[in-house]
Amino acid sequence: MSGTVTTFPFSAAALQKCAERELKLRRRVYARLVAAGHMTQRHADIELAMMAAIAAHYADLAKQENRARDGQLDLFEGVRGA
Repeated sequence: MSGTVTTFPFSAAALQKCAERELKLRRRVYARLVAAGHMTQRHADIELAMMAAIAAHYADLAKQENRARDGQLDLFEGVRGA
């Protein structure tokens, strides 16, 4: 299946909410893992920062989707006339 492009029927807003739920869950779980000595605080911090970045990325995409849907965003801005 090399070269196959898969599309998902999920909006950026739905993916953002999912990532935020996952981040909340990981905060609870990682705190317990760190307390039990099964994970270092540094590792937990890195993983949480990455998940927070994913949530923020989808938040930005959701804003773009909303603007595009409302006709306020030119998806080809900066591309034309090159």
